[in-house]
Amino acid sequence: PRQFNDAQQIVIAAAGTVVNLLLAALALALVFLKRPPFRAAINELLIQFTWISLLNALVVYPVLDLISGINGDWTQMYSFSVPSLSLAILVIHVVILGTLLWAWRSASMRARVARLTGGAPGFRRMGTARRATGARDAGTSPAEQTLRDAATRVASGWPAPVEAAVQNGRHGAALVLSWGDGALRRSVIAAAPENGGIEFSGALRPDGLAPEQRPLGRDPGALDADRLTMMLRLAMETVEGWTPSADVGSRTTDVGRLE
Repeated sequence: PRQFNDAQQIVIAAAGTVVNLLLAALALALVFLKRPPFRAAINELLIQFTWISLLNALVVYPVLDLISGINGDWTQMYSFSVPSLSLAILVIHVVILGTLLWAWRSASMRARVARLTGGAPGFRRMGTARRATGARDAGTSPAEQTLRDAATRVASGWPAPVEAAVQNGRHGAALVLSWGDGALRRSVIAAAPENGGIEFSGALRPDGLAPEQRPLGRDPGALDADRLTMMLRLAMETVEGWTPSADVGSRTTDVGRLE
């Protein structure tokens, strides 16, 4: 059989790690470059995949190879039988680990990831975010909490900043999502009356003028965060296509049929 030289053996040993790096790079590109971005849950999954993949490939496997003495891929890559090639791998290894450390500590990066994943800032947010949510939920009704959850999810996937406000009145809870610039603000209102269902409406508020509000429809289904998130997204896309004119009402769409 054909014998591989030292350089070829190092390249073959590095192939698996290179595949992991390419997959992680693809996942990050989908999270940070896709427009409009994925839903928060998908971005969260891609971020977690990237961290797990890179930590396994660049930390766990090299350490296991070192302490086990099995002469695995990393032992071959760092054999320095071809010094220039092993040195290049070492430099790339250190640069990637340094970048991961920077991303872990960077407040701006944590904030950006939080916007894309709909969570509190920081990669260490999972446990503390759940505890904070639990404390915040104690004084809210189930309908109000469902509206808040859906608002967070739909806002994280919208290409522009979205302001969310939830009100809990005598006849039920209501959510208002607003976005746009000072010249034209757009809003979607989702009201959850105590007798069930969700009533949707949209509004345009040109600068200096009274807001124009039009009904979007009613969903008679039970209040569910997943379904509500989809309905809110469809309602926002409808309102995004409106223009501030007298025929805004002709552009309304029954949200209940946007499935």
